[in-house]
Amino acid sequence: LDGNAITSLGDADMNVLLQDYRNNMKYSGRLIADDINIQQITEVKELGFVKGTIDFQGQGTNIKTLKLTADGNLVYFDLMDKRYKNVTLDGKIQNQKFSGFLSIEDSQLNANYDGTFDFSSKPYKLDFKSNVRHVNLDYLGLTKDLKAQAKAEIAGNFTFSSLDDFLGKIELKNVYFTSKRDTLEIAEANITSAEKDGIQNLKLDIPGYLQGEINGTFKLSQLPDALMNAV
Repeated sequence: LDGNAITSLGDADMNVLLQDYRNNMKYSGRLIADDINIQQITEVKELGFVKGTIDFQGQGTNIKTLKLTADGNLVYFDLMDKRYKNVTLDGKIQNQKFSGFLSIEDSQLNANYDGTFDFSSKPYKLDFKSNVRHVNLDYLGLTKDLKAQAKAEIAGNFTFSSLDDFLGKIELKNVYFTSKRDTLEIAEANITSAEKDGIQNLKLDIPGYLQGEINGTFKLSQLPDALMNAV
């Protein structure tokens, strides 16, 4: 199959080899996507549109049973209402779980992601390592009007569907943080969030700077500016 598809999900040039299409369809080829809506394809509302070239090999058409390996270079990729440019991916999707490598070289976020992202149900599950070379924290919504930027090496194992239901652990090393208020260089930091019987527990450990624990009923999205004030 070689041609152009124009659908309600977007436009694409395709060169695809189809096999066993009467049973569980198998396919391989190249897709040149022009503003394809992957939110509708995957049913993950945090995703949006994508543009770029992807080489792929897969089996099945139902996202719940889909097996797909893919590598490519994307002009842009939408995630959580933010658009990121210059994206490279190399990974596989199986049982609504992505495993692989993702690199972003955008002016707002320059980082890579090596690990898994399970989107089979909410909350989503992430287990990964990441080298964040630059991130604009105001752009991500983690801080507000602070002109806050950072870089760090990150290891994460947690669940979330929004910042307010984040549960798990994040380990950071070689952290560099700067804002209009201050600049910090931190060798190590650990953030742990847990919940039991409706009571949230948040632990923050920054050796040499801050060690604290918060228990109660609160929204994590309301804490970043308060923590910045504390630091």
